[in-house]
Amino acid sequence: ITSWGESSPPTWQISSNPSYSRGDYGTKVTTSVFYLPLAVKRLFSFGELSVTVPFVSITTDGSVTFVGG
Repeated sequence: ITSWGESSPPTWQISSNPSYSRGDYGTKVTTSVFYLPLAVKRLFSFGELSVTVPFVSITTDGSVTFVGG
């Protein structure tokens, strides 16, 4: 991990982009979805390798069906 003033590219990168949504999504039941991916990337001279660990929390009074994910 490098600091802001250095000119060389960082060797490691860590990022996260959390999201939260709440709504009825076309039903009569309110659902809350929280998504928190944690990504770690290792940079090499020949390329990069990244791993993302997702965390998903879905809170609802009804049933949940995953579509396309």
